[in-house]
Amino acid sequence: MSITDLADLSPSARRTAEEFLSTTPADLRDDLRAHLLDSLSPAATDADVRSVIAALGPIGDGTARRGLRGRLLGIPYDFTAPTWDKIISRTWNPADPRIWQPHLFGIGWTPNLGAIAARLGLIEPDAEDDPLTTAPLSPAAILPAAVATMAVLGSAAVLGRSLPDRVGRGWRVDGTPKQVGSRARAIAGSIGWTAGPTAAVAAALAAGAGTTPAQRRNRAGAVVVATAMATGTAVDWLGVVIRARSGRPQPWVGPAAILAAAGSVFGILLTQARRGRRAEQDRDLSGPH
Repeated sequence: MSITDLADLSPSARRTAEEFLSTTPADLRDDLRAHLLDSLSPAATDADVRSVIAALGPIGDGTARRGLRGRLLGIPYDFTAPTWDKIISRTWNPADPRIWQPHLFGIGWTPNLGAIAARLGLIEPDAEDDPLTTAPLSPAAILPAAVATMAVLGSAAVLGRSLPDRVGRGWRVDGTPKQVGSRARAIAGSIGWTAGPTAAVAAALAAGAGTTPAQRRNRAGAVVVATAMATGTAVDWLGVVIRARSGRPQPWVGPAAILAAAGSVFGILLTQARRGRRAEQDRDLSGPH
């Protein structure tokens, strides 16, 4: 549930929001205030307010011009440039009970996987710190993208030559392909869109934990995007193979690709949140009494 006035927030959260607005250009202030009201719930903490502010990016350099975000016939839109922090703030915010957040870019909604995890009792929604910045990313975060890449490589090696010279790619609602191209191009594209993101996840993990919370959130955001790309592409490739061999429409491919991407991201962020919570608890237990 969003708020209608900053007075609906706790004193500390309201103070943070008001201090931020006081530093913004006057011609943007009303839009920014409306964005805060739409993005925050009455239970929002000071950290939640700071997270929403961070997701806005720089103010006053053209990234938050009037009209770039708001609502049209009750549907939210946001045409400000996506950032890694914005991706994490929208997809994993357990402190906000709203399951649907404004879309990362464009018109519509993005699922708040953190709110889903909190409703399922998998994590605590009111933790004091941000668990995604407390612990390094788990090495297991590479597994979904790596499995997707191996699945595409393996199936391309075994079944690739048996496919027709031209195959369909991209999927309409009725399961028919949006375009038809060469078999070689479909194979190369699928391998590239799984192996490339997997390499990006590996690079993020190899870079280490980062020295600041912002760096850790940025790396988590990069892993989230790369994982979604790899797993979604693997399902798309599966649809290409099945349709080429059966000749029938595959209406399940689009929804399955979305579910695979969301499910893999959910698993990574849930694992990371739990790792971060354990690290916080260990720190509290080892601290001075």
